[in-house]
Amino acid sequence: MRPLTFTLKSAPQQRLDLSPLTPNRLKGLDAKAIAALELQTTKEKITAGDLFRISAGDAANIRIIGGLNRFDDIGEGMSHGA
Repeated sequence: MRPLTFTLKSAPQQRLDLSPLTPNRLKGLDAKAIAALELQTTKEKITAGDLFRISAGDAANIRIIGGLNRFDDIGEGMSHGA
């Protein structure tokens, strides 16, 4: 099965907390629900859909494309996977 993919639309101006984007938190959600998830920043309210194009796929296999130097807490709190 293909991965659930997050492709960065444009470089963020600030650091982002991506801890909400883990398999156990995304399982069972469709792309619209995932896009509505709020991500913590240092300055403003922003959602996953504001930052990423989201391609539906298997939440147990998440792929993030672009911008990793500004992303914090990737995989934090995961209860499954490596």
